[in-house]
Amino acid sequence: MGQEANVRALANGTTTNKIFEMVSELRKEVSIPLVFKTYANVVFGYGTEAFLKKCQEIGIDGLALLDVPYEEREEFSQLCRQYGIDFIFTVAPTSGKRISFIAKEAKKAGLTAFRCKSHLEMANAYSDIREKGDVILVKGSRGLRMERVVEELKDRE
Repeated sequence: MGQEANVRALANGTTTNKIFEMVSELRKEVSIPLVFKTYANVVFGYGTEAFLKKCQEIGIDGLALLDVPYEEREEFSQLCRQYGIDFIFTVAPTSGKRISFIAKEAKKAGLTAFRCKSHLEMANAYSDIREKGDVILVKGSRGLRMERVVEELKDRE
């Protein structure tokens, strides 16, 4: 699905600069936090520091690079901090035993995201890492019914 969207965007002339322009206009009317969810090659292609500077200028609040492993995050997280942008860690539920370690580290930074295929998979992922008092923000996509995730988590308390 994501690759199809990329192909359509490129076929229609979408560029990083056009996205920056669109967000800049949108930011005039919208004050909610905005996050770019993309891949490292987009950032590298633009120039990492130039990309982050532009993000700061147009009011981007966070950056999630889906293909950057946790162990290689520092290159981006340091520069993001420099420009006042939250670097968002993502963890696949297939990461196994690494999930707990990565989640604890990511909590220090403020946010952990999981990509799951079912409500049970998501509930299991959160159950493995959450601690009493944690606030969990759940975003649904691709037909995942988030109320089922919430119900599953409530049943486990």
